[in-house]
Amino acid sequence: MIMGVWSLFEMSKIKLLYALESAGGGTLKHVVYLATKLDKSKFDITVVLPDENYEKDTSNAVRLLRQSGIQIDIIPMVKRFSPISDMHALLKIRSYLKKRRFNIVHAHSSKAGALFRLAARWVRVPVVVYTPHCFHFTAHSGIKRWFYAGIERLLAKITDCVVVSGTELTALQKERIKPLREIAVIDNAIDPNEYQKMDAQHIRRLWNIPEHHRIIIGVGRLVKQKNWDMFLKTAALVLKHQNAVSFIIAGEGPQYCHLSEMINKLGIAVNVRLCGLQDDVSAVYSIADIFLSTSDWEGLPYTYLEALHFNIPMLISSTEGMEYFFKYTNAIPVPKGNCIWLCEKILKISATNKKNPSLTFSISRFIQLHQELYCRNINKNTLRICSDQVSCQN
Repeated sequence: MIMGVWSLFEMSKIKLLYALESAGGGTLKHVVYLATKLDKSKFDITVVLPDENYEKDTSNAVRLLRQSGIQIDIIPMVKRFSPISDMHALLKIRSYLKKRRFNIVHAHSSKAGALFRLAARWVRVPVVVYTPHCFHFTAHSGIKRWFYAGIERLLAKITDCVVVSGTELTALQKERIKPLREIAVIDNAIDPNEYQKMDAQHIRRLWNIPEHHRIIIGVGRLVKQKNWDMFLKTAALVLKHQNAVSFIIAGEGPQYCHLSEMINKLGIAVNVRLCGLQDDVSAVYSIADIFLSTSDWEGLPYTYLEALHFNIPMLISSTEGMEYFFKYTNAIPVPKGNCIWLCEKILKISATNKKNPSLTFSISRFIQLHQELYCRNINKNTLRICSDQVSCQN
């Protein structure tokens, strides 16, 4: 039946739009994988960004997209909730979608997810898909959680399919966001060919890290969500017990100055390095003895999959839904805010050098499941898509 649907578009590929507001980190990586690896004989792909210079790490991704023949368009969106700015963005998006006449709009993250789903239904886009990349309501409690979960429930009514990772499914079910028959569980994945084990001794010499030091790494944007304060407080506790330890934080973000000041105040500058954004993050993983995440909330971050790929012992915040990840790996759950417990666990792992089993979330399966999802929803909306094609031709 799918082949029959594709035959309807022999003269025109399926026009697929990926839209995102958070054009950095894992969300952009996710979209780059999809846009560059889907079957180009079937899909004509466009990516909408809020700004090519939105993040310092956007340029490489933009170059990869353009090298793959992906069209990139810019529609400014602000991160914070702003009724006037959001309405202005919604009207721009509506005008854009009306002119381009996409067959599928796949929106990513909360802000773009809301604006593009509303605009897509407004102009009758046949298929609307949404990937939250960690539901925004999981960052809140009480009335704020109720409010944001309510918005997700309302928007779900105009969405053909919500795509979540296994870690996000728990939150979705708990808040009754969507009937389960309209959920697609597709775990994030990384392309293992992008990551190569590097010479650890060479990197240690370049970074002036003593050979006898254990190395504990954190990788991610320098934002409040990641709770780097807990990371640094734990580092200070560990260093009181064992000085032959180096801590490395790889990433950029608005908290850089705050974290630099905190490192100096804690008196741990000799053992803690803010190394910024790395052109090849494989260097950081190649020297790591422990991967540490102290985030307050997460979906299924690509940094976790990267650490898993390098077979590094993992200490990860026990955030909502992360039981799924713990079930399939030897990652150790970290109680929120308990620096003393975490310090003791780090010292123990450093002594035993326990390793994770090798487990890879399949990139080929990740791409295949998305392509099947698009085909399945196109099949459901064949008549509407054909109608749109005829309208375009006329």
